[in-house]
Amino acid sequence: MVVVSNVFGQSNNASTSENAKVIVIGAGAAGLYAGKILKEYNIDFTILEADDRIGGRLKKNDTFTDFPLDMGAEWIHGHKSLTYKLAIEKGVAIEKDKTEYKILYNNKRYDLDNPPAHLKPITRYIGGGAFFGRDETLLSWARRKGYGPEYNNFLAAAINDTGGSPTYLSSRKNITEFRKWYSGKNDHKFKNQTYYDLIYDHVASDIENKVVLNAPVSKVDYRGDKILVTAGGKNYEADRVIVTVSVNVLKSNLIEFIPALNDSKTQAINKIGMEAGMKVYLKFDRNFFTDEAIIGTAVSPMYYDAGHGKSSKQPTLGLFITGYKAQALSDLSEEAAIQSIIDELDIIYEGQASKYYTGKYVIQDWKKEPYVLGAYSYSTVDIGKSRKILAQPIDDKIFFAGEASHFNGHFQTVQGALETGEREALKVVDSF
Repeated sequence: MVVVSNVFGQSNNASTSENAKVIVIGAGAAGLYAGKILKEYNIDFTILEADDRIGGRLKKNDTFTDFPLDMGAEWIHGHKSLTYKLAIEKGVAIEKDKTEYKILYNNKRYDLDNPPAHLKPITRYIGGGAFFGRDETLLSWARRKGYGPEYNNFLAAAINDTGGSPTYLSSRKNITEFRKWYSGKNDHKFKNQTYYDLIYDHVASDIENKVVLNAPVSKVDYRGDKILVTAGGKNYEADRVIVTVSVNVLKSNLIEFIPALNDSKTQAINKIGMEAGMKVYLKFDRNFFTDEAIIGTAVSPMYYDAGHGKSSKQPTLGLFITGYKAQALSDLSEEAAIQSIIDELDIIYEGQASKYYTGKYVIQDWKKEPYVLGAYSYSTVDIGKSRKILAQPIDDKIFFAGEASHFNGHFQTVQGALETGEREALKVVDSF
């Protein structure tokens, strides 16, 4: 008998089968945390990871500049979140993000909290007013209200952190789902480490020997008493399977389920949005962007001082891009993409970008990662209860985790992924 306290403050008692075997598909945050919980319950498990590394959309680069870079998830959201509590408990240095966010409109800077009058109705709508409106795309609302193409850059920037494009994101559903958020306020950043370090050091390191890399799952056959999983040319047998891959991987049918997923599950997967996402970093000889973040520009919805709060002597500018802006940049060659960025930065900073650019950059294009295929999930028109339907197990044999399956407001986040990993691991325990 093992007792584990979960993130909801409850204790779970369960007797487990000595011979139980679980396969976890995916070694991202959700899969790793599921493995951690299964280990605590003394259940045998194997994590099959398609890539040649663990972490999923958590990834770091510690060679580009003089501080480690988050190539994926970067911010801890909320002082009550599981990841915030984990960082504090383990003594990981974090601090509140004090970046000065500025809106750039018609080449003029405005404080994010005090935009020009003609933009305030948009920020009010996205920030909460949409809850009382129609279930329609942000672009549809904007056009109905008389906001023409000249507002497209601001619309894209205003929802950049949702991962969606104005053409597809439902502001009403986004607000409706986020009203269930319970992790508190404020964003925090790591001072000397990365998000990857937090999860690797305090979740993954203890179970890394249970992860099989370079093992892309192609088939899950659950017709018999035992589930047969085909991955990397090998067959694995299990009593239960936890699927933690991204929603775009599920949409792509890279994994064949036998029997096929039912219509309800398939429709739910297809209703959950997920588009392109990129991180780009550039090195400069002079920091002309100190502690500043600019949103609302044409090429990138957000430029920010990546060294803000870090112990760094190397000026490094970051780009965080999702939706159609990320797709447009992804469609270019790297050389053309970087040139378009420098050209835009020269407009913003009056020629300083090309003057001080070192020629060094690094790009992480998540849409081109074959086992991720995008940024993270977002709320589309008519999404309904799709996240909850995705999270429903099949015959107490196939279970689904990952940020897209979080239906209590923490989708899109690392803490949401961790919580779903725990949720499904505890369901597996109960199923025995």
